[in-house]
Amino acid sequence: MNVQCPNCGQRVTALIDTVIDPSIDPQAKAKLLSGQLNTVRCPNCGAPVTVAAPLLYHDASKELLIAFIPMELNMTKDQQEKTIGDLMRDLKLSQQAMKGYVFQPRRALTMQNLVEQVLQADGVTPEMMEQQRQRVRLIETLMQTQPEQLATVVQQHDEEIDAQFFQTLTMMAQRILAEGRADVAEGLIQLQQIVASLSTFGQQL
Repeated sequence: MNVQCPNCGQRVTALIDTVIDPSIDPQAKAKLLSGQLNTVRCPNCGAPVTVAAPLLYHDASKELLIAFIPMELNMTKDQQEKTIGDLMRDLKLSQQAMKGYVFQPRRALTMQNLVEQVLQADGVTPEMMEQQRQRVRLIETLMQTQPEQLATVVQQHDEEIDAQFFQTLTMMAQRILAEGRADVAEGLIQLQQIVASLSTFGQQL
């Protein structure tokens, strides 16, 4: 699909996933959970370009089927139902796989809601999701902190800096590097080293 970069107007070719089945393509699920699904980087200006597209998420092992129609597509209810029906045909389920849950797909109102439903099915509680969001917010705060103030900010949040914090920081750096932003990823790695030297948990390591 050809889409226009909202930043510079360049036409960008994007490969769109509309059906996600982790048993067939676990990488697509990973992209969904990391916010990279149906997102490409503009070759002209480097800005991320996300394509709004209908999605159907299917995990037979958990009897989970979720449909997501982005609101910005402005589809009527009939158009949404037809689109979901078309995506269902793309699943190519066998007769034996046609269980009750298949005929009543859950609905996700936003992409974030879709991600949350997938994580909850994986055993991730809302409390765990909120803790992860807090870690990301802390990392963003530290990235924006002036070098001379880092020690103070780290001390203020010392109890929040644990193994999960460093794991989140590493995953963010890996994701950003995969997006082609090596300079930002390098900044996160440098931040990790600094926080490790300043925090109680980091010094214990």
